[in-house]
Amino acid sequence: MVNNKRKFAYTLMEACVVMLVVSIIVAVMANVIPRKISPKTQSDVHGRYECYFDGGTLYQQTFIKGKSSTRSAVASCTFTPPDYVKFLIINAVGGAAPSGGSAGSFASTFYTTSNVKYKVELGAAGTGSNNGGDTNVLACTNTECTATQEVIKAKGGEYSANILNTNINDVKSCMAQAGPQILSSSVLAANYICDKSPICEIEGDNIKDSYCRTNEIYKTDCIPYKKYTSSTYKSEQQNMNDTNFIANSPYSTWNSATGVLTYYDASLWDEYGIVPSNDWNPVESTTMPSLYKLILNLKVNSNTTTSAMENYIKMLQIGSGISSVNPGSIKSGTSKPGAVVILW
Repeated sequence: MVNNKRKFAYTLMEACVVMLVVSIIVAVMANVIPRKISPKTQSDVHGRYECYFDGGTLYQQTFIKGKSSTRSAVASCTFTPPDYVKFLIINAVGGAAPSGGSAGSFASTFYTTSNVKYKVELGAAGTGSNNGGDTNVLACTNTECTATQEVIKAKGGEYSANILNTNINDVKSCMAQAGPQILSSSVLAANYICDKSPICEIEGDNIKDSYCRTNEIYKTDCIPYKKYTSSTYKSEQQNMNDTNFIANSPYSTWNSATGVLTYYDASLWDEYGIVPSNDWNPVESTTMPSLYKLILNLKVNSNTTTSAMENYIKMLQIGSGISSVNPGSIKSGTSKPGAVVILW
């Protein structure tokens, strides 16, 4: 007779054997089961680095979370960011011009390459009639920092507007007019004025002017803005036999207060290959008149004496270190050198 109540199951011994086998397998695999790696926590520790002159001595100092390193007198400023830093805000100001000029220019950049060494070159304060020096921050591209790449440059302040320090990039606008005597003399007007007004344009390093050579000839010339550099001008200005240039021409007048340069044409003399006589007056001459004059408006310094860096430091409420030296400013007639502040 079949017993229908019989149940099929593991014996206690069989269950124990299975559990033992599973335990051994788990124990062997424990070291190869991937473990979740906790991501590194990005540091939120902020800080700043300063490089500046104080009393003629170059200093650098680092502040991290309100605590500062010892201010160090150094021969040159170098900075290596902490390992955890992800980005930098680099701020620089050029050296101020001498009293009567302008404060150093301010420059700022957001820089993400932080795992390199940086070299800082501060602009000197301007002296005499020289502009303030430029401030440069350079990223080192080798271990010795003998090779670098420019990160940011802040221009030095400009001394009172000096025509010798200008170049074609300083010309904001140019306007041409017929020569003064031609406008006032009906005899000259009959010979030199036509139905076209003179035109002045800036083209490359030259001033391009179109004017009436006679009442039948409309001519175009490209005149170099400058012939002599400021360093050679004084030694060569007595030998200016070539009048075919503008900024150094003996027939240009310069108003430093307004930044206006007026150039009087001497092309009639040039066509004969001779130098204008010593008594030639381009404004009054009726025999060899200036056919046109050019009026150039040039950029002049802003005469701002407080640098944007000084205001930036006040905005950040920095109350120590660099805050006391007024970097890039002109204070009580004294020009201050440039400086650098790096934040992270």
